[in-house]
Amino acid sequence: MKYHFHRNRLVWLSLFLLFSINIFSQNFIEQEIRIKTNGGYLYGTYCYPKGKAETPLALIIAGSGPTDRNGNNPLAGENNSLKMLAEQLAEHQIASIRFDKRGVGKSASLLTDESKIDFNQMVMDAEAWLKWMKKQKKHKGIWIIGHSEGSLVGMLTARHMQTDGFISLSGPGQRASNMLRTQLAQQPEMIRDESYRLLDSLERGVRIAEVNPLLNTLFRPSVQPYLISWFAYDPCEEIRKLSSPVLIIQGDADIQVKVWDGERLALCNLNAKLAVIENMNHILKTLEQKDNLAANVASYADPLRPLSEKLVSEIVSFISKQN
Repeated sequence: MKYHFHRNRLVWLSLFLLFSINIFSQNFIEQEIRIKTNGGYLYGTYCYPKGKAETPLALIIAGSGPTDRNGNNPLAGENNSLKMLAEQLAEHQIASIRFDKRGVGKSASLLTDESKIDFNQMVMDAEAWLKWMKKQKKHKGIWIIGHSEGSLVGMLTARHMQTDGFISLSGPGQRASNMLRTQLAQQPEMIRDESYRLLDSLERGVRIAEVNPLLNTLFRPSVQPYLISWFAYDPCEEIRKLSSPVLIIQGDADIQVKVWDGERLALCNLNAKLAVIENMNHILKTLEQKDNLAANVASYADPLRPLSEKLVSEIVSFISKQN
């Protein structure tokens, strides 16, 4: 028994040392920071390579809903897609900032009234991060990487403030109201027609006081101001206004945003580069079979599933060429 005790202790010691080596072999540092903005503080993670001077610095903007800085959403699950992206970029000597939007994660206290959500405020928050980034002297070049809804936020931010380039990841190529029409087209006729009526009204900037309870999740009165401010923008028109280099990345296994969206964005900015990545889904993960819907949905709650290697190489190559 004594022999087995010592043997087991040696095994555990070896595992501990191996685990410790893996921890300390990381070539990057992650540091939580906060910035002052309208109403309080926004919190984020500054991820940067160890001992490397004058690296490019990218602002990573998360997608819609309560998606946090790491790409996780309580409605879908933990996948750590944006955390993995930041860390892999750091391994390639590219620093980044990713942040919790107001009302999400550690920035939750900035939004206590849903009716106060405004798409333009999201752009102003991204601009506040960009101002902080421009003050960091050890970086060479400022980039914006916007995922999903964050793509449109990133376009508007890049237009308002000078950057060295913009990257759209799984970004819609049409107005959000039209995207919702497409998604609602297969609903029962009564639901579809009522939804279309509400969308028409919100596009005109007119709120609806009485909403069918069946549609309350999507069109409740408290979220209508946000929808009105969001529907006002057409990503195609906004990306056309960008003069800095643009990279558009879209996965062909995406069940939320289609390859067509990426193609439309590319047509609206003829100087942009479009990369369609095989077997990559909406959260930037690689699927073995792109038509496996169950595996696709399950990946949204799988933090161990790896990011697309092609995604990382496309971003690194694009930033390196411009830098």
